[in-house]
Amino acid sequence: MEFKDLPVPFQEMAANIVRSQLATLDLSTVEKETIDTISGNVRRAFIGLYEEKRLFGGQNSPENKNQANDEKLKHIIALLLEDAKRLQQLEPNAGTEARIWIAMKSLKCESSDYFKTTIKTTQLSGELLKKLP
Repeated sequence: MEFKDLPVPFQEMAANIVRSQLATLDLSTVEKETIDTISGNVRRAFIGLYEEKRLFGGQNSPENKNQANDEKLKHIIALLLEDAKRLQQLEPNAGTEARIWIAMKSLKCESSDYFKTTIKTTQLSGELLKKLP
């Protein structure tokens, strides 16, 4: 399964998580590989969560489902915290819309009407543009 195959609400949640991580960090000094790692971790976590939900949908007891979801959530949080430690400061010239755009590009999202209305043109530093996927 690919990220683009997830339901739109899952894609939106994943993009919001990546966006929130990037919003607190300096994108002008971050390596492209680090941004790719962050988005890759979130992408894999959401695909894994969705596939598990699909595979085990009605077969597990509510107790087992909740425990599995708690473990997945803890794993996602651990990955995001690990990614956040790699990044250090904010990109001074990039607004929220630019960070959403970067997150979408990193997650390899397909453009949808939701994202088209969210993303606006902003000024990005030349250094940041070189790091984008």
